[in-house]
Amino acid sequence: MPELFAFLGTMSWLAAVLLIVGIALMIVEMFIPGFGVPGILGLLFIVAGIVIAAESLAQALFLVLVILVVLSVALFIALRSGNKGLLSRSPLVNRHHESGYEAAATQKDWVGNVGTALTTLRPAGAGEFDGARLDVVSEGEFIQSGASIVITRVEGVRVVVVPWVASELVDDAEAVMESEDCPIPSVEDVESID
Repeated sequence: MPELFAFLGTMSWLAAVLLIVGIALMIVEMFIPGFGVPGILGLLFIVAGIVIAAESLAQALFLVLVILVVLSVALFIALRSGNKGLLSRSPLVNRHHESGYEAAATQKDWVGNVGTALTTLRPAGAGEFDGARLDVVSEGEFIQSGASIVITRVEGVRVVVVPWVASELVDDAEAVMESEDCPIPSVEDVESID
């Protein structure tokens, strides 16, 4: 048994580097969903490190045991972090909210909000409203990035906007049409002339 521990001190630097990098890649894989490149490379590095370092089957099994203990401790820490630690606040981890799923229908509350076009709308793009980034669509017109826009309606997940200046003009025109000083006759006035 002492010879099992003794060979760790005489291990070549290449084998030690392969084992350390392999274990590090396996730990990275614990935090990334799926079995991807870090996991495969980590496994290959560990196998290569064991083949280079171990002179007997007993030494190879001992290394596998040590690596399994290290990875088990890392997995325990990763799972605990996913539930209660730093990882639980990460967007990588799906968390359940008490309020449940919020449907896109709540976007109807955005109608009338004024924001800024973050991208050029041709007619689709992105806008910022009260600090929130939304995917928006103009009513067919080209709107430059940085222009003021207002949400006119929400159709499912489609948020429709117009330039803020155009919506002000429409509001002003409606106000003028409703006033008594309007130079344009109303439909009722035209019908009463007949």
